[in-house]
Amino acid sequence: MAYYLKHKSPTTGPLSHGLKLAASGKPVVVSVNVAALPIPPRELEGLPPEVKPLLKAEHVTASLDLATSARIDMTAGYKNAADAQDAEKAVKALAELGRKELAKVKTEIEKKTVRSEGEKSASTVGSS
Repeated sequence: MAYYLKHKSPTTGPLSHGLKLAASGKPVVVSVNVAALPIPPRELEGLPPEVKPLLKAEHVTASLDLATSARIDMTAGYKNAADAQDAEKAVKALAELGRKELAKVKTEIEKKTVRSEGEKSASTVGSS
């Protein structure tokens, strides 16, 4: 146990960012070595193309800070600037896709609400 406690944290590698955050006093840090995840290639085939650049991340790290208020920070690290830029574009594309899907849901809910209100009005008029 003493050997383990004296062991220095790695300064490089996919999990070094998470280890540095944990050593800085963050109460909760989660870091995942994305490249080491055993995801079978066939499972990736059905993913939208916008997601694939995100999977090039070396690590995804989340930390919780409770200093003044609860705050969650999430970062992803990439091997090079080109992969990071592709991932940034992917996040923007996925955000836009999410906005479009939310707009569709909003429209459907509004249609149902208007239809429901119309049925109530018609039943109120007929009961007089």
